Amino acid sequence: MAGRDIAASLALGSSALPETAPRPRHLRPMPSIAGDVLDPSQSHKDFLVQITGASRRVVQEAAEHTLHRLPQ
Repeated sequence: MAGRDIAASLALGSSALPETAPRPRHLRPMPSIAGDVLDPSQSHKDFLVQITGASRRVVQEAAEHTLHRLPQ
């Protein structure tokens, strides 16, 4: 993927941090978003990766590359 026009953003929700970790004072649990199709048994809405790129193929390759390296 070297040399391709891609960007990735990471967002963490409040449950992604240990209870003892310092937290920004405005950090709150992430609300549901209209149209969400998340399985609550597999998602606690505490981790978001957004990948954008010049083409669908580039984004798909970057997403697959990223997903294969996340802990299960």
